[in-house]
Amino acid sequence: MKADLAPKYSYKLDENYLLWFEKSNNYVIVSELLKVILETFIKAKSRDECVKTLSSIPKLNTQNINSLVKEASDFLNEANTTEKLTIEDHLKFTITKPHISKTYAIGEHHILVNYGSEILESLIHPLFDHLTINSVTTTAVVFDLFQYKNRLLIYKDQLFLKSFETKKFNYLQGRFTLEIANVLYKKTEQDWLATFHASTVSNKNKAIMIVGDSGNGKSTLTALLMAQGFDMLADDVTPMLAETQEVYRNPSAISVKEGAFNILEDEFPHFNELKIHANGQKKVLVKYLASSNPFHEMKPSFPCNTVVLVNYSKDSKSTINKVSGEQILKTLIPDSWISPKPEHSKKFIDWLTNVRFYQLNYSDNAYAINEFKVLFDS
Repeated sequence: MKADLAPKYSYKLDENYLLWFEKSNNYVIVSELLKVILETFIKAKSRDECVKTLSSIPKLNTQNINSLVKEASDFLNEANTTEKLTIEDHLKFTITKPHISKTYAIGEHHILVNYGSEILESLIHPLFDHLTINSVTTTAVVFDLFQYKNRLLIYKDQLFLKSFETKKFNYLQGRFTLEIANVLYKKTEQDWLATFHASTVSNKNKAIMIVGDSGNGKSTLTALLMAQGFDMLADDVTPMLAETQEVYRNPSAISVKEGAFNILEDEFPHFNELKIHANGQKKVLVKYLASSNPFHEMKPSFPCNTVVLVNYSKDSKSTINKVSGEQILKTLIPDSWISPKPEHSKKFIDWLTNVRFYQLNYSDNAYAINEFKVLFDS
C-alpha cells in the first residue's frame, strides 16, 4: 500500500533485522515477524488484502489484525520521518561577535575557532586545549560556533554548515570533529561513511572500536590501553572514510571522569597536573588526557573489523563473549552520524557483515587489557 515507505536495505542480525530507510536516513532493528508484517503491509494493494494475508500467518492473533495494520502504518511513517527544520535553518544568519577565540595547531594546520559563549567553548575547547597556540596565522581555517534562539550553529570560513537543537550539543561536537577531519585529511562531508560515537585504539596495524553508554568505562579503558603502549586513535568520535572503510585519527583528548582519576594517576605521571573541568548541568568533574604521540608523525588510518561493547562495574565478574551486532548497534547507531547517501549506507551494511562483535563486562582492568591484546593478536 505504501511502497514509497519501504526500507531500501536490510541486514540480518541473527534472529532480527537492521532496516535502513533512505528518506529519513534512519536505521531500525526489528524482529523477523515484524519485518514480515511490514513487508505484507507494503506489498498489499489494499487494506483488505493486507488483513487477509496477515490472518494466514500462524504466529499472529487474528483478533488483533486490524490494530497490527495500523501499527505497521504508524511504524513506517515514523521510520521515514525526517527532522522538521525551523525557519531559522533557511535564513542567512549573521555571525555574532565572538565571545572567545582560540587557535589550535594540528600538524601543519592552524584552526581558529570563535566561540559565541563560554558554554559553547566548554563543549569543544577542553578536547583540543593541548593543541592551543597563541599566534594566529592568516592561513588559518576559521570556525564560528554560536547560538541563535534554540539552535546551535557552526560556520566554516563564514559559510553556514549546519544547525542543531540546543539539547543536541553532542551532534555539534560530532560535526565539529568531522569538519576538523575534513581540514586534516583534505576531505569533504561527502567522503565520509560515518562519525561513530566510539573510542578507537590500534596496535599500529589494525584498530578496535570501543562502544558503551556514558559512564560504562569506555574512555577509561581507552586511556589504560594507551598507557600499555596501544595507540589512541580517537576518543568518543571516530571518523570512517567511505572509500576504504578505514577509521581515522581524531586529535582530541580523552575525557576522563572523576571516578577514574585515582586509577590513571599511577599510569600517567603528569595526570595530577591536568586541569579539572565541571561539565554539563550536573557539573561532572572530568580531566582531558591527550595522546603523547605527535599527531603529524602518526599513521592517520587503520582497518577496523572488531567492535567491543564495554561495561565496567566494580562488582561484576570479568567476562568477554562474542555476540551478535544487535545490542551493540543499538548503542552505536543512535548517537553516531552515518552518511545518508545510499551507496554509503550499502557500504556501512557491507562493513557490518565483516565485523566481529564482542561484549566485555569487567571489574578487573588487567583482565580487560589482556583481552584486548588477545583480540589484536587474533
